[in-house]
Amino acid sequence: MLEAAAPCIQSASLCLAGKSTLFNALTQAGTAATGVVPAKTAAAPFTTIAPNVGPAWWAAPAEEEPEALVRGSTPTAHGRAADGRRLLPCTVIDVAGLVPGAYQGRGRGNQFLADLCTADVLIHVVDASGLTDEGGNLNDRAFAAAEEVTQAAEEAADAAVAREVVWVAEEVHNWVFENVRRKRPAWRRRPLRLGGMFSGYGCSPALVAGALARARTAMDAAAPPRPPELGGPPLPSDDAASLARACGADTYDGDAALHRLVAHFVAARWPTVLALNKCDVTSRHAEAAMVCHFGRAMVRVAARCEVALLEARAAGRCAYVVG
Repeated sequence: MLEAAAPCIQSASLCLAGKSTLFNALTQAGTAATGVVPAKTAAAPFTTIAPNVGPAWWAAPAEEEPEALVRGSTPTAHGRAADGRRLLPCTVIDVAGLVPGAYQGRGRGNQFLADLCTADVLIHVVDASGLTDEGGNLNDRAFAAAEEVTQAAEEAADAAVAREVVWVAEEVHNWVFENVRRKRPAWRRRPLRLGGMFSGYGCSPALVAGALARARTAMDAAAPPRPPELGGPPLPSDDAASLARACGADTYDGDAALHRLVAHFVAARWPTVLALNKCDVTSRHAEAAMVCHFGRAMVRVAARCEVALLEARAAGRCAYVVG
């Protein structure tokens, strides 16, 4: 039974990245531990149509776990991880794979973006094997023998995986940006309405206010406004009014300022972890992506191997401990 207070984690990826396989691994689907029905997986785009939903658990941050509690035997509601930290519940949602242009409604993009409003966190599953193209189809490298793969092909795959790392974030950003820009005439006339443009994404007023405040601080630091005593216009005391003035023009500068505002909001609303999947095939492209995008939250995974270990444990063939 899912807990109402549990954070909601939604996965996202191009087709064939292994998103549904990762869902089965995270929820231990098909085992007595959860009773979750395994998500259907296949080497074909859009295998997932209706969302798969299941419970999972995550280990409490180490800094929030006193050493005595970790080493002690105090019972916990959901058990402990292998290192002794408490396990806390969450809900995982696996939705249909995406194609480029999802924010414009391509593929099942509209449904995915609507589901985003229920998510607290995103897991962007990246096919780090370099064997699929942006349409979710197996590329030529998938059918080539190892000795036929050239250095140039490997470098091209490095670049393709690195591009895929930023792709979901760009789709979400463009979705919000287009929604807010479409209503620009309304909030340009009444600047205080700008904050309301971000309130329909399933978040609290405090989160919106925080994003607006950070955006205004960053913009003021990049281009300090001229104070009134030096001939500048009166400085608005409200963040929304100040940002509406910066973002309100139908010009390149106005759009650029709006992009910066949206970036602050998206980062706050949807924290994202990148799961570099299929590292059992090769770890080269995952390592290249981690160097290219140093600083992003990334983890290398092999969802297919994790599912195999869970199945072997359930059949009594091994004593695998998750985590």
